[in-house]
Amino acid sequence: MKERFDRRAWLARFGITALGGGLLVGLTGGRQLGLVTSRARVRDVDAAQTGGTDETQTLRVHGGFVSAFIVTRGARACVIDSLTPGNADAIEQVLRGVGLDWSVVTDLILTHHHTDHSGSAAAVMERASGAQVWTGEADIPRIQTPRPISVAHDGMEIRGLQVIATPGHTEGHISLLDPATGALFTGDAAFNLDGISTASARNSSDVQQAIASFKRLSEIAFECVWFAHGEPLESGGQAAFQQVAATL
Repeated sequence: MKERFDRRAWLARFGITALGGGLLVGLTGGRQLGLVTSRARVRDVDAAQTGGTDETQTLRVHGGFVSAFIVTRGARACVIDSLTPGNADAIEQVLRGVGLDWSVVTDLILTHHHTDHSGSAAAVMERASGAQVWTGEADIPRIQTPRPISVAHDGMEIRGLQVIATPGHTEGHISLLDPATGALFTGDAAFNLDGISTASARNSSDVQQAIASFKRLSEIAFECVWFAHGEPLESGGQAAFQQVAATL
């Protein structure tokens, strides 16, 4: 009888964990730098925004207690958050790990102004010389970059990513939805540390507004969740958020 192939066991032999059709790869002495999701077929994204292809992937860049993300569509890439100061090299290493460089980065989207998310923004902008930087309007005065920052308005689309205004943690906080893949990037509108939660009152500009923003996210259709703080949720994202929202 032919032995059944156990894909997860086989991947585990090489320190690779399957996640949502993709791979969590251990790099540089066990430090996990890049999380590469499946190169899913992207639907309803203008080919002019993707370099003429309909393929996407998400890369996770670990910065210790916080993560940034790189979303590529065809020959172009968008960086979500920049980690603490001094982490441009980490972002570059993940790009190069999949055969890309700064020249493909068209946009840097900052979910909010806190230093663990915007600290390397200036360095990223210097290396990605053609990239445009975006964030929520209320947070723009708190972020220093070598070029002007554009306003990421609620509902607008940046390289296939839909902007969702989620104020509360900061006044201008935004989250991002990739409708083509069903992926939500929460920034600090939600955490997954000891379970899924909203931002704490101590770290929020308006805790009631933060709760309202979390509830708004729970009403949006999504499957996978990429948390800046905590491990990603592979599936059932909206249902998990709805369960938490019902307790708030």
